[in-house]
Formats: sequence, structure tokens, C-alpha cells
Amino acid sequence: MNVLLCQSRQIVSAPALSLKCINRGRDNIRCMALNADSTIADLLREKPESAQVLFRFGMGCLGCAIANNETIREAAQAHGVPLEEMLSALGIPEA
Repeated sequence: MNVLLCQSRQIVSAPALSLKCINRGRDNIRCMALNADSTIADLLREKPESAQVLFRFGMGCLGCAIANNETIREAAQAHGVPLEEMLSALGIPEA
């Protein structure tokens, strides 16, 4: 089980999820899980090492404008990559 302690001192636990903690001011912190509907930009911001995985799947333009709004699911479809295979390599769940 992954456990994340945010600055707000809230403990968030979720088995097998990649958690993302966004600082929205001193006491307003929101935590959410990365999944297939997260954008490529969010993925790279949270897990910069995922760029290597995306490169292996033929996604070379990670800094382009489309990456800001394109989801992992949409990117996989656009590049003809099986979504389940990509998610497994990235270590994130589909939903």
C-alpha cells in the first residue's frame, strides 16, 4: 500500500496507485491519482522518469502543445499503442 503524507498532514493511502499532490496554497492541498485520463503534461510533471517509457512507445514530442491537454489514453490511441501495455510500463492504473 502506498502512503502519502501531504503538507496538510493528511495521510492518503491507496494500493497500487501513483499519487499526485498539488499544492494550492499553504493549507489547501489536493491529492489525486494518476490514471489513463490524466494528461501527458500531468504525468511528466509528476513522474519525469516516465518520459523514457513514452519514448519507447514512439512518443517523441512530449513537450508539444498537444501534451498539455492530451490524455494518456488519447496518446496511446493516436500512436496505435495498446493502452494496457503502456499503463503497465508507466506503473499506473487505467481508471
